Amino acid sequence: MAQGVLVFIEEREGKVKKTSLEALSAARRLAADLGEPVSALRIGSGEPSVDLAHYGADRILWGSDFPLLSPSRYFREMAGAGLSSRARAKIQGGNIRRILDRQRKTGLGSNSGVEYRQTSSDSPITL
Repeated sequence: MAQGVLVFIEEREGKVKKTSLEALSAARRLAADLGEPVSALRIGSGEPSVDLAHYGADRILWGSDFPLLSPSRYFREMAGAGLSSRARAKIQGGNIRRILDRQRKTGLGSNSGVEYRQTSSDSPITL
């Protein structure tokens, strides 16, 4: 069973490569046939040079190897972005909690012994 279509977004000197946009557009057509969402995985620092949603991304995943920055900067940016409280909750841990919860249910955890709780009333998720 498919769980969506994932496209890796390649950048060079801060610009999204044309081939990535072509792949994203093709993924949109495939995902429409499958009835699944499209996720774009972007590795880099700074803002993307194009609106990836315009090319068909339902979700944009972002990762960076940029040196650590103060988390307060990200919270300030989110506060000023006009996001709903639900969207902020997802960004601030709700998405990873959902993923880890699925992982825990399937027994695919790393067994590190670290527990994650979103609130004190939640059952712990052991990593």
